[in-house]
Amino acid sequence: GEPPQVVPEFVDDPLPESPGRRSDLRRELGGTDGRAVVVGAGSGSVRKGLDLFAESAAEYDRRWPGQAAFSWFGGRSDPLWPIVSAEIERLALPVTLRPSVPDLTPYLAAADVFLHPARRDAFPLVCLHAALAGTAVVAFEGGGGMSEMFGPTACLWPYPDLVSMVEAVHDLATTDAGHELGARQGDYARQRFTTGAAAPLVYEHLLEAAGATR
Repeated sequence: GEPPQVVPEFVDDPLPESPGRRSDLRRELGGTDGRAVVVGAGSGSVRKGLDLFAESAAEYDRRWPGQAAFSWFGGRSDPLWPIVSAEIERLALPVTLRPSVPDLTPYLAAADVFLHPARRDAFPLVCLHAALAGTAVVAFEGGGGMSEMFGPTACLWPYPDLVSMVEAVHDLATTDAGHELGARQGDYARQRFTTGAAAPLVYEHLLEAAGATR
């Protein structure tokens, strides 16, 4: 018979955020006095790299003291969360660990960079949400799915080279390059991994499968 059809995962294209709402959320995330805003999200696990997110903030603050605020959403019930939380407090890192929120997209849109330091993550949909909100996504190469997700617009660094990754985060967060990359990544994802692009493929393949069983 015919080989199985593979349809990519997809998400809804978000509604644009108002400038006022974005400004309010940037202040909430610590983006005052010109500080960059870097956001991450996921479970508080080694796989998702919550510890690497905190290490990235430490490296950023070492290189550019007081110039960025890092926020991680989710994972408060996971084993790594209290360990990382204690280190953040002990080292006075510019990181806030936040609970999960019903809708993360407005926070993604308010960030300058979405940092996804996962060691392994097959196809992290949160990265699609970030890119579709216009925020540049930075991740490790080889972690899974990012090359397929963003193609030539992917911003990937060899694991575990946090120093180079943090340099990229700084460049993207403090220059127009971040807005430009976020727009390119969003356009690439929108054409492939949104409901409008991928749902018709699902429907088409379902019709084909139904016809084959008659």
